[in-house]
Amino acid sequence: NDAETQGRFGQFVSLDGDRVLIGSRRVDNVALDAGAAYVFDRQPNGAWTQTVKLLPSEGAELDVYGTYGALVGDTAIVAAPGHAAGGPLAGAEYLYHRSGTTWTEAKRIDGSTLESLGAVVAGHRSPSAVQLCCGRAGLFHEQRGGIGA
Repeated sequence: NDAETQGRFGQFVSLDGDRVLIGSRRVDNVALDAGAAYVFDRQPNGAWTQTVKLLPSEGAELDVYGTYGALVGDTAIVAAPGHAAGGPLAGAEYLYHRSGTTWTEAKRIDGSTLESLGAVVAGHRSPSAVQLCCGRAGLFHEQRGGIGA
């Protein structure tokens, strides 16, 4: 629903079944190049419908939130490698969980100066857990509805 010509919609795409998470690192809703991520769900008729637009809780200019991300089931992680809460170019990663139709930010991890945390993000699902891996080799592990790091 954002028609910015330089928004970089599709910066990353993470598909899991009938749900997709798409990054747009240069969307200016919060601030210049703060970024956004979008969740779309496939409807029974095959059409894709945007169900939520994710924004960083503490987005700022040049955060480029939505540069990288991963979706596994009801869990998503979106990176903001330009986020500066932990120092210049420290980066941050935002972890979200879906319950019903609501996506909630469960955790934010800030990097340290020049770390650009979030430059690598990946997801994996096993029969008993969801795992999301992030830039500093951290691992978020979800089992039976709880999220840990």
